Amino acid sequence: MKKEETIKDGPCVEFHDNGQLFLQGTYKDGTRDGPWVWYYYNGQLAYKGTFKDGEKDGPWVQYYDNGQLWWKGEYKDGRKDGPLEESFHHYKDE
Repeated sequence: MKKEETIKDGPCVEFHDNGQLFLQGTYKDGTRDGPWVWYYYNGQLAYKGTFKDGEKDGPWVQYYDNGQLWWKGEYKDGRKDGPLEESFHHYKDE
């Protein structure tokens, strides 16, 4: 017997095993759609961006696990659209 497949639709929230939020977003008819955010194990924001029909679309940003900007750029229909701005801020362990 074939296992029934369910199409994801609606909010999606996942957590790290330490209880911290890992990701949050929405599925529409089985594909990512709208704003999505990912977090590091320590709770800091890792990525944020928007999907349109399952493809990256609009501004996207990634941060280091200490909260400093790593890179940001624009996407259109899943492809980079314009320059990617990178920030190579290295930080010291405290």
